Amino acid sequence: MLNLKKIHKELESSRRKLKDEFFANPEGVDAALKQTVLIDNLLKNIFSNYVSNEKFSDLVLCAAGGYGRRELAPYSDIDLIFFTEKKITNAKIKNSVKKILYTLWDLNFKVGYSLRNLYQEININNLDNTSATSMLDARYLAGNYTIYKNFKKKLMIFFKKKTNFINTKVEEKKLRLLERNTDSQILEPDIKFSRGGLRDINLIFWALKIKYLTSNPDELLESKVITKFEFRKIKSLLSFIFTVRFFLHYLSDRPNDRLTFEYQKKISQLMKYKSRKKTLGVERFMKHYHLQVRFSIYLNYIILEQNEKISSPFFKLNNLFLPDLKSKFFSNGKYLHLNKKNKLKQNPSLIMEFFLECQKRKLLPGYGELRTIINTISFINKSQFDKKFIKDTFVFILINDSDNLLVEVLNETGLLAKIVPYFSKILALSQFDQYHIYSVDHHLIKALKNLKQIDYVSKKTKNNYLFDICSSIQNKLPLYFSVLLHDIGKGSSVNHTIEGFKISKQISKFFDFSDKECEDISWLVKNHLEFCNTAFKKDTEDPKIIIKLCKEIKNHQRLLKLFLISVVDLQSVNNSVWNEWKESLLRKLFYKCEDYFLNPKISNSSKRYLLSKKTRIQELLVLTSPTTLQNFNKISCDEYWLMQDSKNIAFQIDRFFSNKIFFNKNNFHLRKDKVYGFFELIIVTKNRNKLLIDIVKSIIASEMKIMDAKIFTFKNNMVTDIFKITPLKNLQNLSKTDLSIYEKKLRHNLKIFFRNQSVHELNRVEEKVFLKKSIDIRFDNHNKEYTVLEIRTNDRELLLLDILEALSNFDADVLSAKISTFGEMVEDIFHLKKNNSRIGNSRNLLRLRTMIEKNIIKSRDKVVN
Repeated sequence: MLNLKKIHKELESSRRKLKDEFFANPEGVDAALKQTVLIDNLLKNIFSNYVSNEKFSDLVLCAAGGYGRRELAPYSDIDLIFFTEKKITNAKIKNSVKKILYTLWDLNFKVGYSLRNLYQEININNLDNTSATSMLDARYLAGNYTIYKNFKKKLMIFFKKKTNFINTKVEEKKLRLLERNTDSQILEPDIKFSRGGLRDINLIFWALKIKYLTSNPDELLESKVITKFEFRKIKSLLSFIFTVRFFLHYLSDRPNDRLTFEYQKKISQLMKYKSRKKTLGVERFMKHYHLQVRFSIYLNYIILEQNEKISSPFFKLNNLFLPDLKSKFFSNGKYLHLNKKNKLKQNPSLIMEFFLECQKRKLLPGYGELRTIINTISFINKSQFDKKFIKDTFVFILINDSDNLLVEVLNETGLLAKIVPYFSKILALSQFDQYHIYSVDHHLIKALKNLKQIDYVSKKTKNNYLFDICSSIQNKLPLYFSVLLHDIGKGSSVNHTIEGFKISKQISKFFDFSDKECEDISWLVKNHLEFCNTAFKKDTEDPKIIIKLCKEIKNHQRLLKLFLISVVDLQSVNNSVWNEWKESLLRKLFYKCEDYFLNPKISNSSKRYLLSKKTRIQELLVLTSPTTLQNFNKISCDEYWLMQDSKNIAFQIDRFFSNKIFFNKNNFHLRKDKVYGFFELIIVTKNRNKLLIDIVKSIIASEMKIMDAKIFTFKNNMVTDIFKITPLKNLQNLSKTDLSIYEKKLRHNLKIFFRNQSVHELNRVEEKVFLKKSIDIRFDNHNKEYTVLEIRTNDRELLLLDILEALSNFDADVLSAKISTFGEMVEDIFHLKKNNSRIGNSRNLLRLRTMIEKNIIKSRDKVVN
C-alpha cells in the first residue's frame, strides 16, 4: 500500500528544492524537464502499485498535453491517457484507472484524463481534432509498451489520411488570435495563447512531428529539416518562454500565463534586465520578449501559413508547380519564387530586385526565399545596401505597396533595419505604459498602413475628406518618409522629436532626396506632435493660437502633410485613442489653419477680427433684436466672442439672452453633439463660490465625464459654462437607448442642482494600481491675458474635482479646460485668471502648484512595485 502522507511530504520537499534551484539559476527548459521527471517517477510508482504484472498486457499509461511534451510548469494540470486493447467497460481496467486517479486527487493534483480503446476509438471516423491533438503529444510512462507502439502506428496512419488536420489547427489559431486582438492582450500578453506564444510554438512542432515523426530540435537539425541558425533561435525561444512561464507560476503561486505589468516589472528584475538612460529594464525585457515572439511568428509563417498540403515537404516547392527555368522569377499561386534562391545569400541587390518584382506582380515573397533571407541577413554588412538601385527600390516599394504587406515583410525579415540602419535601435522597443500598446517599429509600420488606407483604399469612398486632403499633396515622398521616421528618435536619452529631427535629416541625405524634401521630412518629424498638442491642449477658437501655429507651418502643402501624419500617428497608438471626438478636434483645427493659408485677408488684429466676428453672428441670429444684442454686448466679455464658433454663439444668445428676463435666470440646455455619444451642456446662471465644482459633481454623479469645458464670467456676475461630455463607459458598447438613459439621468441631476444649489458628496472608489506615479505640473504665461496650467498625472476617479478644489481655494477663475486621457495618464489643460489677470507672480505659482499636488496625492492609489 502507498503511504500518501509520506509521498505528499516528499513531493512538497522536491518541489521546494526545484523552486530554489530555479530561482538560483533561472532556466525554463531545464526546470520543465525536472518537473516532468518528478511527476513521471511518482506516476510510475503509483501505476505499479495498482496494476499488477499480469495486467501489464491490458493497460498502458501515457502523459499527454504539455506534460507529454515535457513542458510541465509548477502549477500546470496533469494530462493523462490510458490505453487498453480490451473494452473500456472492463471492470478490472476501470478499477485500476480509478485507483490511480483517486490517489492523484488525494495528492491535490488537477488531472485531465481519458480512457481509450486502441481499436474501437482511434480511427478516422470518430476521432475529433481535440482528441487527435492530445494523442499527438502522448508519451509512454508505464504499462504494456507493445500497446503503446501499436497506438503510435495507428495514429500516424490517421494523420496520413486526415491531410487537412494542420490546416484546421491553423484556422483555429486565427480565430483564437482574432478574439485576443485587444489593447490589453497586446500590452499584457498571454504567453500561452497570444500571437507567437506557446500554443503557436506547439502548432509548429505538431506539424513537424506529423511530417518528420519528431519535434526534437536536435533531431530536426541532424536530419537537416532546420538550419543551424533556426536551431539556435528555437533553443533561445523555448528557453526564454519557459523561463518567463516558470516565473509567472511561482510568483503568482497558481497557474498563470498572463504577463501583466506587475509581473513584467518583477520578472525583468529577477532576470537582471537593468535600466539604461531612458530605457527601463522592464522595457528591455519586453523588447526581448517581442523579438522572441517575432521568431515564433516567422516559424509559423514558413512552416504553416504557406504550406497548402500537409503531404507536401516543408521548405520545398510543390512539384505540381514546375518553374520555367528560362525565367529568373516564377509564381506559385499568390507567391513569387526565384529559380535559384540560394543566390539570395549575401546579395542585397538581388534581394531588392526580388521584392521589386513582388511589388510589380502584386505577389507575396515565397517562404523558401524568405527563409534564405532570414537565415543569412545577419551576415550581410549594412554598407552593402548603400547602392542607388537598392535605395530607389525601397522608396518605390514604400510608396507604392498599397496594402503595406511588403513593407511589413521587409521589417519582419530585418531588411528594413539594413536599409535604414537606425531602425535597428527601435526594433521591438516597448514603452512601459498603458498608452503605447505596440513596439515602436510596429507602430511606425501600422501608421504607414493607415496612411495607405487613406491614400489607396479611400479612393473607393465618396466624399472622404482624408482622401481629398491626401490627393491634394503635390509630392507625397516627404509624407511617407516622415510617417516612417516620426518616432525614429525613441529610446534615446534626449527628446525623441529633437533626436528624430537629426536622424531623419541624415537618412534623407543618405537617400539623396532634394534639399526641399530633406527639409520637409526633418521638419515634419520634429513637429509631428504639434498639431495634436494644439488641437487637444489649446483653445483653437483663439485666433492668436491659429496664427502662431500657421506661421510655424509656413505653407499650405506642409499643413496637409502635418495633418495626415497627426491622424495616422493617433490611429496607430492603440485601439481606443482614435475616436470621433479627437477626429473632430483635429478636423476643426485643420480647417481653421487652411482658412489662414487660403484666405490671406485674415488679419492679425484681434480688434478687427472681433468686430468682423460679431457682425457675422448678428446675421445668424433669429430671435434676438439689435437692441437686446447691444445690451448683451455690454455685459459680455471678449473671450466669449473669441473662443467659440460663430454658430454656437448665435444659438446661445437666441436661447438664453433673446429676452431681458433670461439675463438673470438659472437655465441649462443639453443637446446631442455631432460626434456620436457626446453631448453639449450649456449652463447659464449667477456666479457663486464653488459653482464649477458643483456642476462637475452633477456630471460625475450621472456617470459621465468632461472632455472639454469653457467658462465665461460676464460683467453682471452671470456665468455661461459650456461642456462637452460623454458617458464613462466605452462608446462602442452603447446604443442610442443607453445614451438616452444617461441623458435623462443628467437632466434629473441638473434640475436638483438648480433647485438646491448644492450636490451630495461623491464616494471615493477603492485604491487603483498604477504602473508608476507621475505628477507633472507646468505653467505657461506667454499669453498676456491668462495663465495656461498643464497637469499630466495618473487618471483616477474624482481627479478633476480634486484639481478644481485646489483652484477654487486659490481663488483662480477657470476660463476654459480641456481633458485628454492617454491610457492610465490624463492631461488637463486650464486657462486661468486671478483678479481678472494672469498669474504672473512666481510665489503665487509655487503656492498653486503645492496646493494642486497635495490634492492629487490625497487619494489612496498605489503603484506597481
